[in-house]
Amino acid sequence: MFIPVLANAITDSIRHPERPLAVFGGIALGAYLAITVANLVVKRFSKKPMPIWAANLMRTLGGIAGGWIVYIYLFGGGGDGVGGPGGASNGTNNNSSNPKTTETQESRDKDLNKKESSKVTLKLRVLTDESARKMMGANYQAKKYYLLSDKPDELCDYESLISNFEGILRNSTIERIDFVIGLEDPDRDTYRVRVVRNWCETKNIPMDFLPR
Repeated sequence: MFIPVLANAITDSIRHPERPLAVFGGIALGAYLAITVANLVVKRFSKKPMPIWAANLMRTLGGIAGGWIVYIYLFGGGGDGVGGPGGASNGTNNNSSNPKTTETQESRDKDLNKKESSKVTLKLRVLTDESARKMMGANYQAKKYYLLSDKPDELCDYESLISNFEGILRNSTIERIDFVIGLEDPDRDTYRVRVVRNWCETKNIPMDFLPR
C-alpha cells in the first residue's frame, strides 16, 4: 500500500517540482503556527518560558501536521487539476457524472413523465351471454363478453382484455376503470366481473361501479 503511494508521489514530484517545495512550506508554516500558539497559551497561564524540549516538540508536531495537510491536498488520489491529483478541481478521474448513468436516468425520467402526462380512464361493460349474443349476432363467440368504451363494436374475452390493458400500461397510466353494469348485465360479484376486479387490485388500479 505504501510503496505505490510513494511511487506516485515521486512521479508527481518530477512532473511538478513545485509541489515538494509547497510541502516544505507547509512544514515551516505548521511549525511556526504551532510554536506561536503554544507561546501565547503559556504566557497566558504561566510567567515561566516554555521549556526547550516542549518548544521543539510543538514545532515538530506542527511541522508534521502542516506538511501532511499540504501533501494530502497535492498528492492525494483523484484527477489532475488545480490541486493536482486529489486537488479541489475538475479531475479527469471524477466518476461523479457518469454519462451512461445520467443518460439512463434521463431516459427513465422521460418515460415516467410521459406516462404521468397521459393518464387514461377506461369504461368497461361486462355483458351476459345473452346480451353479447344480441349485440354480435352472427359474429357472436363464446366467452367474449367484455366491451371497452374505446372499442364499442368489438367484444373481447378475458385474455384479450388483459392484453389490451397491459398495452395501455406500457405507454400510459390507467387512472381508473369504471365498470358500466346495466340492468341486463351481470352483477359485480359474478365471476366474469370478479376476475377483472382481482387484476385491478394486483396492479393498484382504482375501480368504480357506475349506477345501474
